[in-house]
Amino acid sequence: MLGIERPPAGSVLFDGAPLLDARGTMAPQTRRAIQAVFQDPLGSADPRWTAGATISEALALGPGPAAGGFESVLDLAQLDASVV
Repeated sequence: MLGIERPPAGSVLFDGAPLLDARGTMAPQTRRAIQAVFQDPLGSADPRWTAGATISEALALGPGPAAGGFESVLDLAQLDASVV
């Protein structure tokens, strides 16, 4: 999303609008709304857990953007319940 790598095809949407304009640049207000969080995937996720267990743990920490529960998180991530 930060433009570190360009997608080889298709487009990336942010809040329903294309992330990059026709010149391939990001609008300043969009850049201010995005924050990079670099992390070690092996250190931040337990490979023994399913995706469902990981999502459930995050939801148990308290209310947040996913206040709609487990199914709403799956919808946001465009995941089918059969894969978690």
